[in-house]
Amino acid sequence: MRGVLSSKSYPRRPIQKLPLGETMTDQGPAPRRRGKMRHRLLVTVVAAGLATGIVGPAATAPIDDAMAAVMREDYATAVRLLRPLAEAGDPGAQITLGHLYRVGLGVPRDHAEALKWHHRAAAQGEAEAEVAIGDAYREGLGVARDMAEAAKWYRLAAEQGNADAQYRLGWLYRNGEGVTADHAEAARLFRAAAEQGHAGAQHDLARSYFFGQGVPKDAAVALEWERKAAEQGFPEAQYSLAALYLMGHGTAENRAEAVTWLRKAAEQGNAEAQYQLSHVYMDGIGVTPNRVEAVLWLRKAVVQRHPQACLVLGRLHRDGGDVEKNAAEAVRLFRLAADQGDAEAQDELGMMYERGLGVEESAPEAASWYRKAAEQGYALARYNLGRMHAYGHGVTRDKAEAARLFRLAADQGLADAQHALCGALMVEAGVPRDEVEAVQWCRKAAEQGHVYAQVNLGVFYRDGRGGLAQDDAEAASWFRKAAEQGDADAQYALGRAYAQGEGLPRDDREALRWFRHAAEQDHGQAITAIGMMYEEGRGIAKDEAEAARYYRRAAALGDAYGQHRLCRALALGVGGSRDDVEAVQWCRKAAEQGYARAQVDLGAFYRDGAGGLPQDFAEAASWFRKAADQEDAQGQFVLAQLVFLGKGVPKDEAAAVRLYRLAAAQGRAEAQLALARAYAAGVGVVKDPAQAATWFRKAAEQGDADAQLELATMYGHSHGLALSYEEAAKWYRRAADQGNATAQYGLGVLHGNGRGVTRDDVQAWVWFDLAATGFGTDDTAWRDAAIRERNAIAARLTPAQVQEARQRAADYRLMSSPWQ
Repeated sequence: MRGVLSSKSYPRRPIQKLPLGETMTDQGPAPRRRGKMRHRLLVTVVAAGLATGIVGPAATAPIDDAMAAVMREDYATAVRLLRPLAEAGDPGAQITLGHLYRVGLGVPRDHAEALKWHHRAAAQGEAEAEVAIGDAYREGLGVARDMAEAAKWYRLAAEQGNADAQYRLGWLYRNGEGVTADHAEAARLFRAAAEQGHAGAQHDLARSYFFGQGVPKDAAVALEWERKAAEQGFPEAQYSLAALYLMGHGTAENRAEAVTWLRKAAEQGNAEAQYQLSHVYMDGIGVTPNRVEAVLWLRKAVVQRHPQACLVLGRLHRDGGDVEKNAAEAVRLFRLAADQGDAEAQDELGMMYERGLGVEESAPEAASWYRKAAEQGYALARYNLGRMHAYGHGVTRDKAEAARLFRLAADQGLADAQHALCGALMVEAGVPRDEVEAVQWCRKAAEQGHVYAQVNLGVFYRDGRGGLAQDDAEAASWFRKAAEQGDADAQYALGRAYAQGEGLPRDDREALRWFRHAAEQDHGQAITAIGMMYEEGRGIAKDEAEAARYYRRAAALGDAYGQHRLCRALALGVGGSRDDVEAVQWCRKAAEQGYARAQVDLGAFYRDGAGGLPQDFAEAASWFRKAADQEDAQGQFVLAQLVFLGKGVPKDEAAAVRLYRLAAAQGRAEAQLALARAYAAGVGVVKDPAQAATWFRKAAEQGDADAQLELATMYGHSHGLALSYEEAAKWYRRAADQGNATAQYGLGVLHGNGRGVTRDDVQAWVWFDLAATGFGTDDTAWRDAAIRERNAIAARLTPAQVQEARQRAADYRLMSSPWQ
């Protein structure tokens, strides 16, 4: 029945391991277990034998006197009366005197002397003496342990029909000790004894039927034999009968009947029954739940040093609730079970040492107990010992050994170990890096509900790693599983997926809901995200002051993202007055945590001498480099600018170009423009108009007006590209629509000449007029040129056309106004 009953604090045991066989241990037949017989029990058996004549012939007056002495526990008198009878050849007296020598009652314990008297009785054909000699050889009492010799003596008695001998010999056949294993012969012998009413044999015959050992498998027949033994008061049978009723084997499930038999066994002192009865009351199986009663039975089992009971009571004392919280008592109980070899208790004891609960903290002692349990194959201990090796706590740091232990536990299905092995495979910790295998282990753990594995599997799908196709929907699905378990990281990730419409329909309100769940757990990024929602008015009314409060809350928690957002809010006056000095302080905190965007901004403060900082290009370059070393595109770009100009660092145009290329490859339009200009001018790199055109196009397609102008110019002048006024006009227009005066001037030229577009003097006037305004006082030469071209065209226009041109220009300016 072990494991049929469950409780959070109880060790887990698989239900399919029916404990019918657990009471029939490999230590020997139940009625005569070595070290289990109490003196009083033996004396009772001897006295009963004397009274019934089982151990000898018809009672005589001296025998009656001997029996009376035994009953009043006057063993010396009993020995004095029995010895002359035994020496005269009375087999009953010989057997009884042998028993007294074996136990040491009335005489010093002397197994050799006991064996001598038993041999004398056996020589007269006494089956009881033959059984006693068999027991001596089986247990090594007064002779060397010899199971074959034990079997010989049991056989002699069994052939006389002695039930004890039949039972013992059956046990040897079942286990293959002293004889060749033969379950059929074992079952035959058990039956012979069982039919004589031998309770132990009835119990083991039930076991044979339940498991189909030597007889056809038949739970119903097993139940009947178990009942016969149980009704004789045999506690092991009562316990197993309870298990059959509880699980409905051989009969309909009947929890109430199960509890009745379980209680009978428990009340007789059967430790396993006491332990399981505590389960019954703890979980209300067949009875009203009663945790006080549960603890009472648990304590009874603990008194008998039942290892699982010690373990469970230890956990209760460790956690508190049903009993007083007492870590020292928990340690004592764990140790009781651990010293008996219970792997779970050894692991728990290791954890107490690791955490210093109820005992002085000791990593080496913790590792020692973890190792004991791990060597028994206990998965959790293997994982815990693996952790110790991974970090070098209490043992030599050995990542390969850690990975080996993680794999052993992972193969046993332990989710923590599967997740740990995933991590080892990802970072090449003791095993070769293998993202594909890492994902496989991560999935195994995630499917068991391991929350961190679910988050990581979501990340694998989101980023398309480990052999998985990038799949935002699948990522969001795994984030949701972990988020619903309350994991703050997952709640933030799910909120982010809703906010950005990644794998889910964009839903700012739902995003905000998940961000708030994570924020309730003080998740810094989620708090910052709520601030951004307030700042942008997404999913909630715009409120910059509230946004700033959220940024400050996240910053105070040490979240680098929040510190950076607070820095920007202070620098821009979002939600309050501008304060560049405080902005720098928060920017530095985030930068010192390695947040690349903050490093770039702190570098910019130094570069520009802002925020109360002196202008310091060297310090700026240092912070830019920290961001660049993290492959941050903006960091690479701004560092390239300083390197190109030689500000704060030695001037190195080639190195600058390399940095521009790194940032350009990440899609940074500014860097793509700078790299294109380097190729166009041959600065820091070999001049290459075709490469220049390629990079101008990349930046232009991202909407960079300067790049669009350069690309238009290359098309219009056939520099690195085939001449195409149509393409030139297209790119001039895109730049012009962004207010680029030079592009507007170029469009005026094309419309005036009819190149790439239909000739249209009115439209040409419009573009020259816009360009003249755009150049303004910043570039008077180009402004004056635009005015001359506009006036020259105006001379060709009618007053009506001039009026139309003015109206078009006014309409364009209105449509381009930032206030529209």
